[in-house]
Amino acid sequence: MRQTILLILIFFLLGVGTAESTVFAPTNLEKLSRQSQLIARVRVSALASSWNEQKNRIYTTIEFAVIEIIKGQAGDKIVIQQLGGVVGEDALLIQGAPDFQVSEEAVVFLSFHQGHYRVASLGLGKFDVLEQNGKVIVLNRIADNKTLFIEGLDSEDPLHPKFELTTFIQRIKQY
Repeated sequence: MRQTILLILIFFLLGVGTAESTVFAPTNLEKLSRQSQLIARVRVSALASSWNEQKNRIYTTIEFAVIEIIKGQAGDKIVIQQLGGVVGEDALLIQGAPDFQVSEEAVVFLSFHQGHYRVASLGLGKFDVLEQNGKVIVLNRIADNKTLFIEGLDSEDPLHPKFELTTFIQRIKQY
């Protein structure tokens, strides 16, 4: 009895924190491609976060300059909106959501929802485009080879699969 009271007192004094996580259902490139109305290679040109009208959610509007349309139709600019962002000292962080920075290049898988494009399958729908050892590759920073399986494309790094950009785009166009 005395040990139980001591444990309760320790938990009370230390406080009990909450754990947050996002669980991704395993998917593959074909499913991700088919659920996306628009897939494009883009460069982030602008980011702006603001409160919604009710002042209970922060949304970030992301503007992309289009480098290449892989699937679907779009002009030379695409604008998406996603839940989360920072306004002044207030922040709304969404676990598993893709993170964008101005000037970065990416391949984005977009679905149309409630009048706006958004990244399909949260962070699984964003692949950073990087130059590495003289090659242009794509890298999904959220997925591992168990969460996002790309049949026929092998990666040297199973924790953060990387693929050659041209081969990756050719594979998407097959679906």
